[in-house]
Order: sequence, then structure tokens, then C-alpha cells
Amino acid sequence: MKRDALLIPQSAVAQSQGSYQVAVVGNDHKVNMRTVKPGATVGAMWVIDEGLKPGEQVAAEGPQKIKEGTLVTPKSVHHSEEGN
Repeated sequence: MKRDALLIPQSAVAQSQGSYQVAVVGNDHKVNMRTVKPGATVGAMWVIDEGLKPGEQVAAEGPQKIKEGTLVTPKSVHHSEEGN
């Protein structure tokens, strides 16, 4: 068990040649692609060991299709291991 772990959907992580990236959505609603270090998986979620801070928003799906600087409209998505 890891306290205060950052969990994001596995679908939010793009993998390419051993590198992992997520699309972080800034306050200006623009996407910034960021390299992260994922850890263990918990169901459909991935623990992010390095590269994200608590409270940062990420694109929950399709990071492979999003380019740096893309303007997005954020929506809240809540995931639950119980399926609720």
C-alpha cells in the first residue's frame, strides 16, 4: 500500500519506446505533454511515481492523439475501483 499515491487511468498514459507521457491540462486549458514514471497498476488505474503533482489535470483518454499546445475543454471524470 502506498499513501497519497497519484492514480490516473491507464488510458491517460501514452507509451513510446520505453517512455511514458501524459497530457497535462494547464489553467489556460492548453495541453502540455509531460514525461512521467508510472509505478504499479491498481485495476484500470496507474500509480504515477514521478512527473505529476496533486491537483494537476490530465486528459483521461487519447494522449497519443493530442499535440502540445492543443486547446481543450476540461471535464471532471471520477473513476472508482468498485465501478460506481
